Amino acid sequence: MSFAVDYFGALFATSKASDNLARWLLRYYTHGPAELDSWIKWSNLMDASQTEAASVWVGAYSPQLNYPNAWLSAVEARIRDSILPDGHSEEYLGEWLSPDAARAALAFFEAGADMLPSEPHIYGTSDGDLVAEFEGPEGRITSIVSRDETTLFGVSEHKPDRPIQTVIPRGSNQYREHLRSFTKKMAARQHGEVVAGH
Repeated sequence: MSFAVDYFGALFATSKASDNLARWLLRYYTHGPAELDSWIKWSNLMDASQTEAASVWVGAYSPQLNYPNAWLSAVEARIRDSILPDGHSEEYLGEWLSPDAARAALAFFEAGADMLPSEPHIYGTSDGDLVAEFEGPEGRITSIVSRDETTLFGVSEHKPDRPIQTVIPRGSNQYREHLRSFTKKMAARQHGEVVAGH
């Protein structure tokens, strides 16, 4: 605690950060120097925000935010709960996923959830593949995840007459690059302009 008192005492003696925040940090924050970087940066941003116009502060961030940590674990749990149980005949009927497709779907979400526009609506096909439908400000995306590949199909709000399709083979070591390229195409406007934040 003596480190925190000495460190933050020196920090806030010259900082414009609020007294309440300083008191809170001195009281509760007891980590070492390596963990304090984010607090220092936050404090500096707070100082800057007090002297800059609000529009400049907000303008530095994309209005299209995605927080996959808010939905990823729930989607992964639904996928795991939908794997065809042992002993059942392989009649998926849209109710169950094949084990291979489920593993591929879990890998798909783990690799690229942060680039997807929203929590998906998911369901199975009669072959045991997974279908995930996303809706966001740039349009609609449908992904079909099977044992062998992931197919992405999108209709952009900016170019509704020009659907986009990408097939990512299973085992590709450029999964994120394929997904990033696809989402950039979804965000592109009529003359190739890309929406901020993509």
